[in-house]
Amino acid sequence: MESKIPTAVLFLFSMSILLFITSSIGLAVLYHDLDDRIITHIDFSGSPDNWGDKIHLIYGLLVNVGTLLILFFLIRHPRYANYPVTLNDENRDSAYLKMRYFLSILAVLTSLSFLWMIGIQLY
Repeated sequence: MESKIPTAVLFLFSMSILLFITSSIGLAVLYHDLDDRIITHIDFSGSPDNWGDKIHLIYGLLVNVGTLLILFFLIRHPRYANYPVTLNDENRDSAYLKMRYFLSILAVLTSLSFLWMIGIQLY
Protein backbone atom coordinates (compact mmCIF):
# COMPACT_ATOMS: atom_id res chain seq x y z
CA MET A 1 0.00 0.00 0.00
CA GLU A 2 1.34 3.42 -0.94
CA SER A 3 1.83 5.79 1.93
CA LYS A 4 0.45 9.31 2.28
CA ILE A 5 2.24 11.96 0.24
CA PRO A 6 4.44 14.10 2.53
CA THR A 7 3.55 17.78 2.91
CA ALA A 8 7.00 18.85 1.69
CA VAL A 9 6.49 16.96 -1.57
CA LEU A 10 3.09 18.59 -2.06
CA PHE A 11 4.63 21.99 -1.30
CA LEU A 12 7.38 21.48 -3.88
CA PHE A 13 4.90 20.31 -6.49
CA SER A 14 2.63 23.28 -5.76
CA MET A 15 5.63 25.53 -6.41
CA SER A 16 5.90 24.01 -9.89
CA ILE A 17 2.19 24.72 -10.45
CA LEU A 18 2.70 28.35 -9.37
CA LEU A 19 5.66 28.64 -11.76
CA PHE A 20 3.49 27.23 -14.56
CA ILE A 21 0.71 29.71 -13.77
CA THR A 22 3.26 32.54 -13.72
CA SER A 23 4.56 31.41 -17.12
CA SER A 24 1.05 31.21 -18.56
CA ILE A 25 -0.01 34.61 -17.29
CA GLY A 26 3.27 36.18 -18.37
CA LEU A 27 2.95 34.73 -21.85
CA ALA A 28 -0.70 35.79 -22.13
CA VAL A 29 0.15 39.36 -21.16
CA LEU A 30 3.27 39.66 -23.33
CA TYR A 31 2.34 37.50 -26.34
CA HIS A 32 1.24 40.35 -28.62
CA ASP A 33 4.29 42.43 -27.68
CA LEU A 34 6.75 39.69 -28.67
CA ASP A 35 8.48 39.65 -32.02
CA ASP A 36 7.10 37.16 -34.53
CA ARG A 37 10.46 35.36 -34.46
CA ILE A 38 11.66 34.17 -31.09
CA ILE A 39 14.73 32.36 -29.82
CA THR A 40 14.15 28.61 -29.80
CA HIS A 41 17.68 27.43 -29.00
CA ILE A 42 20.75 28.85 -27.29
CA ASP A 43 24.24 27.36 -27.65
CA PHE A 44 26.67 26.74 -24.79
CA SER A 45 28.16 30.22 -25.05
CA GLY A 46 24.71 31.79 -24.52
CA SER A 47 24.22 32.97 -28.10
CA PRO A 48 20.94 32.26 -29.90
CA ASP A 49 21.50 29.81 -32.73
CA ASN A 50 17.95 28.92 -33.78
CA TRP A 51 14.80 30.97 -34.25
CA GLY A 52 11.14 30.10 -34.68
CA ASP A 53 7.61 31.44 -34.59
CA LYS A 54 6.28 32.68 -31.24
CA ILE A 55 3.67 29.90 -31.21
CA HIS A 56 6.53 27.69 -29.99
CA LEU A 57 6.12 29.31 -26.57
CA ILE A 58 2.55 28.02 -26.38
CA TYR A 59 3.79 24.58 -27.39
CA GLY A 60 6.29 24.84 -24.55
CA LEU A 61 3.49 25.54 -22.08
CA LEU A 62 1.58 22.51 -23.36
CA VAL A 63 4.66 20.33 -22.91
CA ASN A 64 5.09 21.76 -19.41
CA VAL A 65 1.51 20.96 -18.38
CA GLY A 66 1.79 17.47 -19.87
CA THR A 67 5.02 16.85 -17.98
CA LEU A 68 3.47 18.11 -14.74
CA LEU A 69 0.49 15.79 -15.18
CA ILE A 70 2.76 12.78 -15.69
CA LEU A 71 4.92 13.73 -12.71
CA PHE A 72 1.86 14.23 -10.51
CA PHE A 73 0.56 10.81 -11.49
CA LEU A 74 3.91 9.26 -10.56
CA ILE A 75 3.98 11.15 -7.25
CA ARG A 76 0.51 9.83 -6.43
CA HIS A 77 1.36 6.31 -7.63
CA PRO A 78 5.12 5.81 -7.16
CA ARG A 79 4.84 2.07 -7.84
CA TYR A 80 4.74 2.88 -11.58
CA ALA A 81 8.06 4.72 -11.52
CA ASN A 82 11.28 3.07 -12.67
CA TYR A 83 13.61 2.14 -9.78
CA PRO A 84 17.28 1.14 -10.06
CA VAL A 85 16.83 -1.57 -7.41
CA THR A 86 14.38 -4.36 -6.84
CA LEU A 87 11.72 -3.24 -4.41
CA ASN A 88 10.77 -5.43 -1.48
CA ASP A 89 8.96 -4.92 1.81
CA GLU A 90 12.12 -3.59 3.49
CA ASN A 91 13.01 -0.82 1.03
CA ARG A 92 9.68 0.04 -0.60
CA ASP A 93 8.63 2.92 1.67
CA SER A 94 12.07 4.51 1.54
CA ALA A 95 12.25 4.18 -2.26
CA TYR A 96 8.76 5.63 -2.69
CA LEU A 97 9.61 8.60 -0.46
CA LYS A 98 12.87 9.31 -2.31
CA MET A 99 11.14 9.01 -5.68
CA ARG A 100 8.40 11.41 -4.61
CA TYR A 101 10.97 14.01 -3.55
CA PHE A 102 12.91 13.50 -6.77
CA LEU A 103 9.80 13.89 -8.93
CA SER A 104 8.63 17.01 -7.09
CA ILE A 105 12.06 18.64 -7.49
CA LEU A 106 12.04 17.61 -11.16
CA ALA A 107 8.64 19.28 -11.54
CA VAL A 108 10.00 22.54 -10.11
CA LEU A 109 13.06 22.44 -12.38
CA THR A 110 10.88 21.70 -15.41
CA SER A 111 8.55 24.62 -14.70
CA LEU A 112 11.53 26.90 -14.02
CA SER A 113 13.06 26.01 -17.36
CA PHE A 114 9.86 26.85 -19.23
CA LEU A 115 9.52 30.10 -17.29
CA TRP A 116 13.11 30.92 -18.26
CA MET A 117 12.32 30.07 -21.89
CA ILE A 118 9.57 32.70 -21.87
CA GLY A 119 11.63 35.18 -19.87
CA ILE A 120 14.59 35.27 -22.27
CA GLN A 121 12.29 36.45 -25.04
CA LEU A 122 12.02 39.80 -23.30
CA TYR A 123 15.72 40.63 -23.71
